[in-house]
Amino acid sequence: MANYPSYTMFYPLYPIGIGAEWWLLYQAIAPGAKISPVIPPIFYFCLLLYIPGMDCRQVNLPHESNFP
Repeated sequence: MANYPSYTMFYPLYPIGIGAEWWLLYQAIAPGAKISPVIPPIFYFCLLLYIPGMDCRQVNLPHESNFP
């Protein structure tokens, strides 16, 4: 029962956390372009990698894993 809050808070906090990470990376594109023209395409590619992980329903919580 002690783990119940951590498991239930995962669902509201995960989208906030991934959204904050995505926003910070998006905001870093313009400053990165001043350093090198190679940085913006890399950052856009990294932003695309976030898309599959945005659906938090796909994530297995520790109590749902198949490992003993």
